[in-house]
Amino acid sequence: MKKLLVMITMSLCFASFARIAGANRLTDPGYNRCSEDAQIPDGQCVAYQDLAWNGGDGCITLEEYQYAEANNIAPLCSPFDPHMYLGYCRCGCLSKETEVFVEQKGTAQWVPIDTLPGHESETTMFALSTNATMQAWDFATSGLTAMTIGPELRPLVWVTTSGGQSIGMTEKHGVLLATGFMAQAVELKVGDTLVDVDGLPQEITSIERRLADGDVYNVLTGAGQSNKPGHIIFANQLAVGDLYWQNILDSEFRQLVIRE
Repeated sequence: MKKLLVMITMSLCFASFARIAGANRLTDPGYNRCSEDAQIPDGQCVAYQDLAWNGGDGCITLEEYQYAEANNIAPLCSPFDPHMYLGYCRCGCLSKETEVFVEQKGTAQWVPIDTLPGHESETTMFALSTNATMQAWDFATSGLTAMTIGPELRPLVWVTTSGGQSIGMTEKHGVLLATGFMAQAVELKVGDTLVDVDGLPQEITSIERRLADGDVYNVLTGAGQSNKPGHIIFANQLAVGDLYWQNILDSEFRQLVIRE
């Protein structure tokens, strides 16, 4: 616990520790990301949200609690004073070299993910549509709701496919398999089959572990909590998850997402 608190202190940009009526501290800083050692375990986001709200007697306001639910954020309160707000965490990211499929100023294009900060309002993300299947591949667009930027201490999982696609991801980043299920990057094996932006299967031919060259990035679409396909975006030509997939229960993560 002491190590966690030290790492949180080092990695979070603090807002006021007091509860501030009418101010949403979860939107400032907008790019906050915990360090690896202070990362919130996957599947515990809801528990952290409920603990921080505590029926109105925690360290966050109702507005912040609702915002945390909608944006997959884990608020952090002091274990010594449950009314003291420390900051928040999100998890799971892509290397800065990654290009993502977006629409900007009416033009569909692939852009480096590290060029998106500061352009959120003019960017919509291409994602899978609600009714997409493996046989009837279909896109939708959704607003870019939030981003995370920060360091990653563990080596990234670098995957290369039979089609020549290559992508570097943090261990817990979600990836769409050709079976229609999501997997975490650390679970992938040579021979597994991913899906490209055209809905075509791409077999993994190699997996390497390499340290990130600078900060790692991730995005959150505005698809909402009930629209899981709307949180499957396209990065380096492959279908991968956004921040939503790092913050849901393990059992939900492994459910069928896209039907054949």
